[in-house]
Amino acid sequence: MDEMLRQAAKEGDVASLYALLAQDPHLLLNLERVPFLDSPLHLAASAGHTLFAMEVATLAPALASKLDSVGLSPMHLALRNCRIQTVRALMTVDEDLLRVRGRDRVTPLHLAVEIEETELLAEFLCLCPSVITDLTSRCETAVHIAVKKCRFDAFRVLLGWLIRVNMEEVLNWKDEDGNTVLHIAVGSGQAEVVKLLIKQVNVNSRNFDSHTPLDMYYLDNQHSQNKQIEKLLCSAGGKTSSNIPKSSSSMTLSRYLSRNLSFIERRDKYLGIRTNYSWGSELRNEILVVAILTATATYQASLSPPGGYWQDNYDPPTNSTQGRYLKPHRAGEMVMEGPNLFYFLSFNTVAFFTSICTILILIVGLPCARMLMVSVCFLLMTYYASLRNNFPSEAYKLAGFSLGLAMYVMALLVFMFPVVAFKRHEWLKDHIDSPRRRLGDFIREHRVTRRRYVEETE
Repeated sequence: MDEMLRQAAKEGDVASLYALLAQDPHLLLNLERVPFLDSPLHLAASAGHTLFAMEVATLAPALASKLDSVGLSPMHLALRNCRIQTVRALMTVDEDLLRVRGRDRVTPLHLAVEIEETELLAEFLCLCPSVITDLTSRCETAVHIAVKKCRFDAFRVLLGWLIRVNMEEVLNWKDEDGNTVLHIAVGSGQAEVVKLLIKQVNVNSRNFDSHTPLDMYYLDNQHSQNKQIEKLLCSAGGKTSSNIPKSSSSMTLSRYLSRNLSFIERRDKYLGIRTNYSWGSELRNEILVVAILTATATYQASLSPPGGYWQDNYDPPTNSTQGRYLKPHRAGEMVMEGPNLFYFLSFNTVAFFTSICTILILIVGLPCARMLMVSVCFLLMTYYASLRNNFPSEAYKLAGFSLGLAMYVMALLVFMFPVVAFKRHEWLKDHIDSPRRRLGDFIREHRVTRRRYVEETE
């Protein structure tokens, strides 16, 4: 590199930069062709000359992602030298600069965790959310580094962000030794970190030495005196590897893939949800529309049955011959009676409950699904209440009781079946004991699918 350009970068002299460019317009372009170099952008970022760095990054954007002779980018150098304003300025050039991997595949996010610049760390996560999935050469996430370096404030920022974006599964990712964040926190005696992690991770996950976090606690004599950690692990169901029965041990990824498809996976396969094709969401929408129309029609039919309702009360006189043709009734009761009433209510109820079950199966796992399922539960109750109130109970008391009992059983099955199926599916996914890392993309795919579905329907 030209010595005058180097001096201008060290001093942050923008005027000298343009004077040199006037003499040689290809000055920066020639530098872009060099794979590794200490460019003027590296020197300016290291020295904190923000204006000079921004000028060079604007004129030669490729230099912003290049590594110097020791494997560091301009943003890496700015972070190492705590040039926070320069880092914030470079962030505006290209958000992908946050994912530039330097020596040991360390990204600017990893460095921000090390120096515990929590505000900058939060800005990184919000600007480029995918940076949380970047791993170092030791397969460490930013959370691993925060716990290993005992950066508690940085750890809390990372944990809070992961919870907010529904990416808690990153906490179960394993490093080169198979240790999750919980293994490291237990091994280093960080009780506060263990307390925050205990409800977010698999407490019986094993590392590549087949040690659970509780094994790590007992193996580390230095921190085994901290009884709070032992209490936290045991209260959360933590066990040593020798005390975990083979039948209840965590499922390996190969065992999971060898199993038959779960009900939720069959649903996703049928609807094409796990593919990149748009017809999967379109098919779900079409089925939802048909199910909702069926539920609306059958619910309305229960409120307005064929023949309508009696408008008056009638008790035929005992000595009148008219009573042979007109049975006693009460205002508000259904006019329909006999086998026709039984067939109508049976078929209408089956159609209503089937459509409700279809709706629940399609919405389970989506955002706000719990609130929707609660509202559907109350809808089932109102359906039963409407029939119970309008049923000709005096003449068909036994039939009304039998139908009501059958409806209660159907309502329970309709509501519980998709919930239990989804919970079992979630449990299986959460208990897959694998390194996760990039495999986590498959394991958490149902969550990504939910977000993609919401975006497509908005």
